[in-house]
Amino acid sequence: AKGKDVARVVRQAVVLAGGLEKIINPQSRVLIKPNLSVALPAKTGVTTDPRVVLALVHLAREAGAKEIMVGESAVVGFDAGEIFEALKIRGLCEKAGAKVVNLDQDQAVEIKVPQGEVLQKLKVWRTAYESDVLISVAKMKTHFQTGVTLSLKNMKGTVPDESKRLIHRIGIPLKKREEYGLERAIVDLNTVISADLAVIDATVSLEGFVPGPRLVGNPVRMDTILAGYDPVAVDAVGCRVIGLNPAEVRHIRLAYERKLGR
Repeated sequence: AKGKDVARVVRQAVVLAGGLEKIINPQSRVLIKPNLSVALPAKTGVTTDPRVVLALVHLAREAGAKEIMVGESAVVGFDAGEIFEALKIRGLCEKAGAKVVNLDQDQAVEIKVPQGEVLQKLKVWRTAYESDVLISVAKMKTHFQTGVTLSLKNMKGTVPDESKRLIHRIGIPLKKREEYGLERAIVDLNTVISADLAVIDATVSLEGFVPGPRLVGNPVRMDTILAGYDPVAVDAVGCRVIGLNPAEVRHIRLAYERKLGR
């Protein structure tokens, strides 16, 4: 869906996807997981626009959710609580009736990865793992390592720093690193925790060589929201929107080949 009225466009995209009523019931504990990994505003193209998050909070409430949470875990070495305050997310979400969860202060649980190719086990944040409905709200961004960082890679914010390092294969000697280890680890992660609804915020997207919080690419206004129940398909469409072939984006292709698409 496309347009300048963010709340309307989010609603339109979610309705076109099939609506939240399909995945939310009166007993549902819903976690909305944006990309707020660093303290940079949405206009930079780096973080999810708060208006998109708030629109999803309202839609989840309309669908009858028992509890609505907005949670994030920052990049390694940062704390999501500080980012919530810097971007004024906490007050906005709480006013809308959502509980804000700093996953960096959450309890971690260790789980097995039965279908893992490079990960056999990892720790995940309990709130994310035990939520009934997980809504990913990724930002439309390119990435220097994985080509793009969209719904599949957004799940990295559901794990603590220890697991983030493991996913990035940090600390593993170069000689022992698997071919495409990062991309395969992202897919492994999504075999045990993945979005029930994948939303991509392309109100302002980010293009360029983007390796981290201090080196920012070029923001591009697109006024677009993507949504769907299948994170692999949504990410594939996201690639097409910005002119990339998803079959050439390794982690998306691997996710498809491992039949993570729905």
